[in-house]
Amino acid sequence: MLVRGLLVFVCAVALDALWALYIRRSAQGQAVQAATYATVLLALGAFNTLSFLDDNLMLVPAGAGAWLGTFLTVRREHRQEHAGGTDRERAEAVARLLRETAEHPTPIG
Repeated sequence: MLVRGLLVFVCAVALDALWALYIRRSAQGQAVQAATYATVLLALGAFNTLSFLDDNLMLVPAGAGAWLGTFLTVRREHRQEHAGGTDRERAEAVARLLRETAEHPTPIG
C-alpha cells in the first residue's frame, strides 16, 4: 500500500505539472506541445483514476501530489518568465539605452 501510495503521489505531481504546462502551451498557441501533453495526461490520468476505484485512501496522496505539482510548475514558469523582466520592461530598457546613447554620443578616436 505504501509503494502504491507513493506511485499515486508521484503520478499526481506529474499530472498537475503537465496540466499547468498544457494550459500554458495551449494559451500560447503551441499546438504540438499542447497535444503531446494532452496525450500523456490521458495515460497518467487513467492510471490515477483506476487507483481510486478500489481504494479511496489513494485520494490523499493524489491530492497532495496535485497540489505540489501545480505549485512547483507555476512557480518555475513564473520565475522563468520574469527572470529578465517582462517583454515590455526589456523593450523599455532598450529604448532608454538608445535614447541615452543618442543624447550623449561616445567620441570615436
